[in-house]
Amino acid sequence: MIRKHLLELWKIETPKKDIGLVLTTLIISAILIMLPTTRDNPSLKDTVRSRAEVLEVDNSNFQQVGLVKIGSQRLKVRIKDGPFKGTLIEAINHFKGIMEIDKVFEPGDEALVVINHAGPKIIHVNAVDHYRMPYELALFVIFCSVMLIFAGWTGLKALVSFIFVVLLIWKVLLPTLLAGYNPIPLALLTTFLVASSASLSAGGVSRRGVTALLGCGAGIGATCFLALSFGKRMKLHGSVMPFTESLLYAGFSHLDLTSLFLASTFIASSGAIVDVAIDIASSQDEIAKIHPTVSLGELLSSGLSVGKSVIGTMSNTLLLAYSGSYLGLLLTLNALGVPTINMINLRYVAAEILHILVGSIGMILTAPLTALIGSMIFTRKGSSML
Repeated sequence: MIRKHLLELWKIETPKKDIGLVLTTLIISAILIMLPTTRDNPSLKDTVRSRAEVLEVDNSNFQQVGLVKIGSQRLKVRIKDGPFKGTLIEAINHFKGIMEIDKVFEPGDEALVVINHAGPKIIHVNAVDHYRMPYELALFVIFCSVMLIFAGWTGLKALVSFIFVVLLIWKVLLPTLLAGYNPIPLALLTTFLVASSASLSAGGVSRRGVTALLGCGAGIGATCFLALSFGKRMKLHGSVMPFTESLLYAGFSHLDLTSLFLASTFIASSGAIVDVAIDIASSQDEIAKIHPTVSLGELLSSGLSVGKSVIGTMSNTLLLAYSGSYLGLLLTLNALGVPTINMINLRYVAAEILHILVGSIGMILTAPLTALIGSMIFTRKGSSML
């Protein structure tokens, strides 16, 4: 029974088109992998990053004043990989007095260390953080396994799309933003490519996939318009995003942080928009297959009905996702007894309100727009060739 179910999952309905899509995505992903990951940084010359085992810890220069750690730890470590593998050396772990950055090592821990050297001679070793790669890799393997086992061929397409999106953001979007290009059109192009990959992977190269893609494009466009319209009127500066101010001091003062913030609004909501568009396109596709003579009005009504059910839960999804990421801020404001009117006018809170409401409105508008597009595509004669 289980074997039969797994075989059904791997059944390919449109092999040539879907396989072509997967292969094309893999080829593009391979090209993206070959692109440089980071900008050239002269300060990184003559440095090596390695995994090291912490053998001994000297806390004589380490003090804790309340919640703040000051001073440093001296660590005796054994380098476990790279050109200095097997070397026993002393490393330093400096405390900055910032809880979210500081880390404490104990004997037996594995650390990521940066080794400054002059040829074969080690000059200085800095303990950057705990080495977490094995656990991150384990989670990724579990993610891939679950996707393939429970979703079969569709899961494979989704997995390929996921890898493509990660590479697109890491290898293309971030470097071009740092180069000073306008964040708004760059983010629009990126979200459209992400929507294309997700829609066609989930819906296939078919009427379903095309309907979802066009619905996504309409929803993302509406979200972008709302973000630009209300973001500037609310006088929100891009510095509300964590670590963006540090970019200015790192030599990137040319960056438009406000445009970056507004672009992040519709980038963040694009995932929910894709979900809504796919759900509606899929339902309309199934109805059109079962009732080929269905009218445009009937199919539109059906799509709107499905859309009402979907947006009821997806709006809560956006609310919980954004609230969860800023839980610490909300707790702090409540603990300090900040009045509600003060709270909702703080730019950090106002920024999250903009994210939640603009994303939710864009997602809601995606439902009728996708239903309308789908009703025209699925009832159009000759569209079945897709």
